Amino acid sequence: MIFKKHGYEIQRANSSRLMAIGTRTCGNMYTLSDISKGSCLLGKKSDDWLWNKRLGHINFKNIVNIFSERGVRDIPSINKPSKDICDSCQKGKQT
Repeated sequence: MIFKKHGYEIQRANSSRLMAIGTRTCGNMYTLSDISKGSCLLGKKSDDWLWNKRLGHINFKNIVNIFSERGVRDIPSINKPSKDICDSCQKGKQT
């Protein structure tokens, strides 16, 4: 995503092909205004990261323990990801 003075552009990372254009409102809100035909703009995080966020960014070792002890009702099977610290966790732990 490339931010400009009056909006932004979304480009494909590997080819720099323009995928969408957005505008910036006077209240500094960005809206999607033009999408290329045939584009599907979908971002998805795994449930593991969603549970990390829901549980207050606790350590994945603790999340796995909560799952194994059935400490939270209806929690799915959680796998520790290879990169086991999210950006919010990392910023919160910096001194």
